[in-house]
Amino acid sequence: MIFTIKILDGTGNTLFLDLFHMDSITELYRRLSFLADSRSPNRKPGSHSICISEEQNYLIGTDFPNILEVHVAKNQVYEQIIKKQHEYINQNIP
Repeated sequence: MIFTIKILDGTGNTLFLDLFHMDSITELYRRLSFLADSRSPNRKPGSHSICISEEQNYLIGTDFPNILEVHVAKNQVYEQIIKKQHEYINQNIP
């Protein structure tokens, strides 16, 4: 499945948008359990946020008080994506 990661600034503008692959929504929740599962795009005024969605379905989102914390969380997300890709490669090497 293809998912979207979006980072929004305190005014709701998109700062970062990317696509990534996971085998299922279950795997997404398991690997990204450190992000809050708010299942609602309601945001606190002035907060930065990370949103994960699948097509038009909002799945996971977390608000952060500053961009530094968003950057740390984004790095954690990408660590999990890279780990998943290494596992996939290792499964498919004869």
